[in-house]
Amino acid sequence: MSKALRFLAGLSAVIVPAAISIYAYSKYNDDTKGSELESKKNKKASVTILYGTTTNTAKDYAERLCKRINANPLLQSNYNAQALNLAEYNHEDKFHKEDIVFIICSTWTDGTAPESCREFFTWLEDFAYDFRVSKDHLSNLRFAIFGLGSAYYDVDYCKHLYKAHEQMVELSA
Repeated sequence: MSKALRFLAGLSAVIVPAAISIYAYSKYNDDTKGSELESKKNKKASVTILYGTTTNTAKDYAERLCKRINANPLLQSNYNAQALNLAEYNHEDKFHKEDIVFIICSTWTDGTAPESCREFFTWLEDFAYDFRVSKDHLSNLRFAIFGLGSAYYDVDYCKHLYKAHEQMVELSA
């Protein structure tokens, strides 16, 4: 088996169980009551897969994950997945309204985000540390972050994604 296929198999072994775990969590830990619970059960949750890329590797992973979620009989009845480029995503209006977000992003020079999506990460950092923003602003958001890059980056590997994770936790995601 080629190195790329082994890597993809490994990725699938991580991402698909993560999606199923999110599904199980949402089914068994929903603290809403009454008619609100019924209307929520009848509505498909959105799974937004945001990718930041320079060479389209993250885009390929995002699109594959999206297809797997939408094709999985266990997940497709409850979730509707879409893959979107972070460079084109309207994060200021949509991000806090999402149900589930996967962020798949490559690492660029010195552990930074690719140029095309730096605006999102700058916005998230500003948002997380703005005293005017409630610290539970993203409390309804479930998320996972997956970083791509080279082992040669050493301590800078996916540094922007580690920061994004901390910032999202800071906002109660």
